[in-house]
Amino acid sequence: MRWGLLLLICVVAAVVATTLHASQSLRVGQPMRIASPGLDNATRQGALAEWLVQHRPDRVSADNELLRRQRLASLLELALPEVERHTPAVLASLDHADGHVRTLGMALLERLAKARSASLVAHATALTTRLGSTDAPVRRAVTQALPRLGDAKVLAAAAPRLVGRLVDADPDVRWAAVDALAALAPDALASHVPRAVELLQRQGEDGLSDAAIERWSELLSEQPEAMGLLGGLKFSLGRGGREFAQHDQYGPPS
Repeated sequence: MRWGLLLLICVVAAVVATTLHASQSLRVGQPMRIASPGLDNATRQGALAEWLVQHRPDRVSADNELLRRQRLASLLELALPEVERHTPAVLASLDHADGHVRTLGMALLERLAKARSASLVAHATALTTRLGSTDAPVRRAVTQALPRLGDAKVLAAAAPRLVGRLVDADPDVRWAAVDALAALAPDALASHVPRAVELLQRQGEDGLSDAAIERWSELLSEQPEAMGLLGGLKFSLGRGGREFAQHDQYGPPS
């Protein structure tokens, strides 16, 4: 009888300890352990990939944000090909109401963009729509990600929305838009200069206009009409501008 009671106490203690460990693993900032630390990296990667297939980040219920954060955080540990399988979930996370989820999504987006992920290119339309996010850091992250993909067609398709970001409420987004547009092919950039100059004049931010003139003029030396518009923009800032025109007829008025 005594031994039976002792065994029962041990079993209950083990169950309680296991439950506490499981609850602690869902705290934000603590990685969920799905494989022993002693396993080699390839084995751990495989276990993590399998776990994420069974617990997809985009299928987590809205009432369990801690678990959703953990699953997104787990993606950061995966090799790039495995992360690419979850590209839709990464993009969906940029719209999430939870700021921690959006932050994790932006970290994963940066990783995919730096690697010029084919999966991210394939979901370029979904990525571009996030330029209209209500969250400024998300708009900035997407604006920076688009040129990093190195895909001329994707960037050209996003250009009208990027031009619109020149009057974004957030200054970091505006400056990122200037840099993103500078990654366009010269012909594509030239086609958007009229609208871009109009918005820059409306924004009235001298430093931003100067940066646009400097960055874009390097690409538009063979585009006299676009150079003339940039010259007019510089002239409107009170700094002259005729030097940007290849011919007097494209320069600002005297």
